[in-house]
Amino acid sequence: IPMKEYCAAYRAEPFAPNTVVVAVKPRAASRTPRLSEAYRRAVAAQLERCRLLATDVRVTGARYVGVSVYGRIRLRAGEPDARSRVEAVIRRQAETVDTGEYGRAVDYGRLFSALELEPAVQSVEQLSMEYVGAGGGKNEHGDITAGPDCLTYVREIGIEYIG
Repeated sequence: IPMKEYCAAYRAEPFAPNTVVVAVKPRAASRTPRLSEAYRRAVAAQLERCRLLATDVRVTGARYVGVSVYGRIRLRAGEPDARSRVEAVIRRQAETVDTGEYGRAVDYGRLFSALELEPAVQSVEQLSMEYVGAGGGKNEHGDITAGPDCLTYVREIGIEYIG
């Protein structure tokens, strides 16, 4: 992540020219692991060997934004495992912890459309999203935004199923 983009996302100062921030999610059993100092130093030492001469590389741990989805969905009659299919759609749209897509927003309109297009869903009557996490935000369209060093995960699904 270029330092200019990182500072703009978090309104952080001071801006350091010729600096790149590398966000790292360590491999661990936990879905949201924290980067230990020893692991951070090891990654920084590895990157030191391949960095450009005039560029400073800073290694930081990934931030996590928990996304909660609430709503009311009317299901079609006779659809097998409709609830699990709806939850799978929500996870595909909202989770980036497994895919490693740092900074990807959870688009409210895309989630709504994906749920409406699911064959098991007759209609989406209500839908809302909330977030938890220092790098997250919510814009005027209802999208959950994530900073350039953030990964998102589904924290809670509170759907009332009708039908």
